[in-house]
Order: sequence, then C-alpha cells, then structure tokens
Amino acid sequence: MAWAATSRGKETLLVELDRRSVLLGLAGLVEARPAAAQIVVRTPKLPWETVKFTLREGDNVWPGLAIRVPGKAPGESSIYAISTICPHQGCQFEFETDYREVSGKIGKALEHPVLFCHCHMSTYDPTDDGRVIHGPAPRPPFRFDFREEARPWSSPG
Repeated sequence: MAWAATSRGKETLLVELDRRSVLLGLAGLVEARPAAAQIVVRTPKLPWETVKFTLREGDNVWPGLAIRVPGKAPGESSIYAISTICPHQGCQFEFETDYREVSGKIGKALEHPVLFCHCHMSTYDPTDDGRVIHGPAPRPPFRFDFREEARPWSSPG
C-alpha cells in the first residue's frame, strides 16, 4: 500500500481482487496471487467514513467496504478494505455506527463502530484487523488488497 496525497484531497483507492485469493481467504487460507480484477473507488477521508463498493469478476460479485479507521495518535488513520461477506455462513454484514445498540445485543461493552452480521451476531473490530469480538465467525472478514492513489475522482455515469 502506498499513500499518495494531493493538495486538493482527491484520492482514490485502487482495490484489487484475485478470485482464488478470495475463495481461499473465505475458506480461512491465505495465499498471495496477482490481481485478476480491479476497481477504483473514492477514498474515505474522515475518521469512520465508509465507502461501499462492488467488485465484479466475470459472473462473480464481491460486495466490499472501505473504512477510514482512526489511529492511536491524533491525526493518524488507515484504510481497512474488506469483503462484507461474513466468513461464518456467507451472510452480508454491515458497518454499525450505533455500537451501543450492538453492545446490548451481544452483551459486551464496545467503544467504537464495528462490523456486525445480523444473521448470527458475529461482530468484528475494524481497528484490530477485523478481529472477531463475538459470535460464531471462525475468522476475520476477507481483506482486499488496495493502494491509495492521487487521481481525480469522478462518479461513474
């Protein structure tokens, strides 16, 4: 991942996908492969800002989410780009900003927004590489490879 900033703040994410890596990632295996599909999406700028995207490769559709995760030091942040397919049973999970409500559902105190699957209440921590906080999910969500680039963003259409 390379950070590239512009004075106008028009950064984009180039999200890369290799179908085999996604399938292996969803199966709990990790293997690096060259990217087979790519998509350019707008970079989230503010802490906890998200950008949803869909990566298509042939007949396969991979829903994704990029999150600007605040860092531990003031002004520090990073991008977390993941598939929103739950590793438990393939439901689609959501980014939940009402973490107090999720806390009540799972019976654990949360301090920030989380990724939450409403099917079986698997809960993931986006500040800790998707660590499973609660639920039956056997592992964190699949993480997309990406890089930030300084190129103007224009919406498709």
